[in-house]
Amino acid sequence: MRLNILILCMSVFVASCIPEEKVVVQGMAPIYGDPDDFSKISFLPTQPSVNRGNILIYKNYILINERLKGIHVYDNTDPTSPVNVGFINIPGNSILTIDKDILFADNTLHLIVIDISDIKQPSYLTHISNHFKSSLIEELFPPNYSGDFECAKGGKGIVLGWEEKTLENPKCFTNN
Repeated sequence: MRLNILILCMSVFVASCIPEEKVVVQGMAPIYGDPDDFSKISFLPTQPSVNRGNILIYKNYILINERLKGIHVYDNTDPTSPVNVGFINIPGNSILTIDKDILFADNTLHLIVIDISDIKQPSYLTHISNHFKSSLIEELFPPNYSGDFECAKGGKGIVLGWEEKTLENPKCFTNN
């Protein structure tokens, strides 16, 4: 009996010493950004819409969130024919609301306060640090994607998007 236990323990020890087989696959990897860099908040030309989120009405505009990127701005002066006029770039953004001429938005981690009284010249005012749970950074996964991906790690920054990449031993998988 002791010999069987000894053999079992030895086999478990030897099996745990065998290196993991290296698996290389094509998958998605997060693109990270600095959550404290507010210099990228700006008005840009129209951008492609891939992963839309919340919709708000502000004055004669329709604002549509683009997950992790910012906000599409449509002139809705003629509601029968809204015109895409540009994009408010807010890296990491997915949540927004407006009070008067002030836009409150996230960049995944912080609550950012932006003056949009001139919608085409958004002006960063301030932010509330670490307002949102940092665990949200780690829960993100590539939208509309099925397959292996590199797990997002909060210590590397905020996730601004995803790129196709060769991955070694990916630990995350999604089946969207």
